[in-house]
Amino acid sequence: MSAVPYRRLPGTHRGPIARATAWAGDDHILLVEGSRTSETYKRVYFRDVQALMITKRNRFILQTPWLLAPVALLIGGFALPTPWRATGGLVAALVLAGILVYLYVAGIFFSCRFYIATAVGNVKVASVFRVWQARRFHAKVGPLIVAAQQQRQPANPL
Repeated sequence: MSAVPYRRLPGTHRGPIARATAWAGDDHILLVEGSRTSETYKRVYFRDVQALMITKRNRFILQTPWLLAPVALLIGGFALPTPWRATGGLVAALVLAGILVYLYVAGIFFSCRFYIATAVGNVKVASVFRVWQARRFHAKVGPLIVAAQQQRQPANPL
């Protein structure tokens, strides 16, 4: 039994619960998505790829926990003992200013979603979520796809 030599492709997504990576084999791309308890594998053969698609999207979407942070800071400031309220208010104001600066900076940059289009459907590559990662992924996989598709023999015409 011989193991397939895999090479890691650009892009890795590591979240608190989920993670995703992509690997190139001899004739396919292996997409690995997992959580702490399970992993899912998808195999896309180079000969089946019809297109690599990048769709731009906002890098950061404002979610409910970010809206609750100022309220939590305000409640925390009122819960402090009287001698510490001035210092607690200053700390809360600095934390709130830091959160607002982060949200502004994160909101102006773009990210992407990256898909591999096949005849069956589109396969999302979860490990690629930035435009520069998508370009590097394309640079590594593009020549492999072209080489695999040039090796295919055309069908005999009637």
